[in-house]
Amino acid sequence: MNEAIYSSFDNYLTQRLSNHVFTTEDSVRYSFFASLLKNTSLQPYDIVMEFPHNHRQNARVDTYIPNYEEKEVVIEFKYDRANPGGKNAPRPQKAGKHFNDMCRLLEFQTRLPALRFFIYLTDGEMTAYLSNGKNKLDTYFGLGTGEELKIGEDFLNNKCKTFQKSTGRMPNGIIKCVWKNRLPENHELRIYKMLSEYKYCQPAI
Repeated sequence: MNEAIYSSFDNYLTQRLSNHVFTTEDSVRYSFFASLLKNTSLQPYDIVMEFPHNHRQNARVDTYIPNYEEKEVVIEFKYDRANPGGKNAPRPQKAGKHFNDMCRLLEFQTRLPALRFFIYLTDGEMTAYLSNGKNKLDTYFGLGTGEELKIGEDFLNNKCKTFQKSTGRMPNGIIKCVWKNRLPENHELRIYKMLSEYKYCQPAI
C-alpha cells in the first residue's frame, strides 16, 4: 500500500462530501476499493468482503485480499456519524468498538506476511471525544503521519469501564498512522496500519 492509494481515496471522499452525496460506511469502503483498483494491479475478483475470521469464532473482517505483492491484506472500516435525531451517542462504547476492530485485525493470522489497516472517518461526532485528553485517547487519535502507539492490556488500565467492556481483550500491537486529513463538512480521515505481535503462521481454525 502506498500514498497514491491513500491520496486518491482521500480525493474520492472529498468529492463526495463536497457535493453533499449521501455517504455510508459502505460508500467509504467502495471508495477505497476504487482507489485500490486505480493504483494497483488488483482486479475486483481479488478483493473479498466479509471474510470469516480465522482466530475468532463467528467473526468476520470487512475486507480480505489473499495475495497483494506476496502479502495478505486485512482491512476494517469505521464511519461514525452524528445521530440524525440529535441524541448523544454512546461515545465511550463507540471508541471501544474502534479498538475491538483493531484487535480483530491484530488477531487475524496469515500464512504470508500481513498488511493490516483500520480506516476511520468521522463527521466530527467523535472528534471532540477522541481528542479530549481527559478520555485518554488523544494519544491514538492525535497521532501524526508516521507516528506509532504501542497498545496492549496495559493500555486499558486508565480508561473508563464502558470503553474497556466494548474493547474486550487487547493483544499487544502497534498502531501506526499512515494518513490523516481534515475533509469537508467537518470530517476527519485517519488510516492506521496495525502491526501485530503475531508473525505469519497457519490459521488457528
